Amino acid sequence: MTKIKITTTQNIDIEYELATVFDRILAWCIDFLLIVGYVGLASALTSILFRNPSGYAYVAFVTPIALYHLISEWVLNGRSLGKIALGIKVVRLNGSPPNPGSYFVRWFMRGIETFPFFFFGAIGVATVMLNPKGQRLGDVMAGTTVIKINRKVRMGDTIMSKTQSDYEPLFPGAISLKDRDINTLNEVLHIYRLENNRKLLNITANKVCHVLGIVPPSHLNAEGFIRTVIRDYNHLS
Repeated sequence: MTKIKITTTQNIDIEYELATVFDRILAWCIDFLLIVGYVGLASALTSILFRNPSGYAYVAFVTPIALYHLISEWVLNGRSLGKIALGIKVVRLNGSPPNPGSYFVRWFMRGIETFPFFFFGAIGVATVMLNPKGQRLGDVMAGTTVIKINRKVRMGDTIMSKTQSDYEPLFPGAISLKDRDINTLNEVLHIYRLENNRKLLNITANKVCHVLGIVPPSHLNAEGFIRTVIRDYNHLS
């Protein structure tokens, strides 16, 4: 199991399990089958609707195929349908969310990497296997990699969880945080449950105290404090 450490925008180090080359190949195979299905359906519809298809019809036919990976990863937050099925997604190594430029570079380089000059993607596969960060050439240029995210999500892991209408927040300053901050806190709690990583938990709690400008509360341990901040944020936002 290969892991990678990514420093979030809140300067918190979180370890993720890298997607294996087999995960990525299987995800690609699923996407490829979906594209083949689309080609078959689109061809049938084109032959039915148009006796002599124009150039515009062919452009409309080919465009979704050419842009599939770019659009799907952009719209689905770093995932194609194949990646969703395998529980993997694209992330940036600097901890910030991938932007349209990152997805474009990966998409553009994917086209180059599948040229015969690159042995139809074989060099890209070899790069993923040899690169310690699990990056193909497109990932190297975009500053991204692909991680595993296939875990059961509980209500407590999501950004928005329910609070009672009469709930009184203990830390009103939590409203100054952002959704990505709360996602990070939930991820830290998840890692703590899996690995009992108390050091990461304490570092995160101290960082949150610093950001909110408060003294670490004596009546709450690090886990309780983080959960309270998440609850306060949910109630106030």
